[in-house]
Amino acid sequence: MAGESLFDLTKATRDPRTVRFKSLIRIASNRGLGTKPPNLYLTWIHYRLSNALSPWILVLLALTLAHFSRARRSNAFLFFAAVALGFVYFIVQQTALALGEAGLAPPFMAAWLPQSLILIFLVDGSVRTRHLL
Repeated sequence: MAGESLFDLTKATRDPRTVRFKSLIRIASNRGLGTKPPNLYLTWIHYRLSNALSPWILVLLALTLAHFSRARRSNAFLFFAAVALGFVYFIVQQTALALGEAGLAPPFMAAWLPQSLILIFLVDGSVRTRHLL
C-alpha cells in the first residue's frame, strides 16, 4: 500500500500531459496530492475527454463543407474553408486550454469550448445547405 502511494506521488509531480487518464482522475480527486493547482488536472481530464470527439467532429465538418461546396459548385471554397476552420479550431483549442491551465477559465469550458463552436457551425451549415437545395 505504501509503494502504491509513493508511485502516485511521483505521477503527481509530472506534467499532466504525460500522466495516464486514470492517474489524472486519482490526482484530481485527492486535493493537495498534486504539486500543481487542482484546476490544471481537471482541465486535462476534460481536455482528454473532449479530444476523443475531435476527430469525429472534424469529419462532420468536412462533410458539411463538402455538401455546402457542392451546393455552390466551388472546390476552392471547400479547400480554403477547411484550412481556415482547421486553423481557427486549433488556435481556439490551444487558447482555451491555456486559459484553463492558468485557472482563468473553468476546466469544463476550457476543454469543450472549441468542440461546441464547431458543432454550432455544423448545425448552422446543415440548416443553410438544406435551404439551398
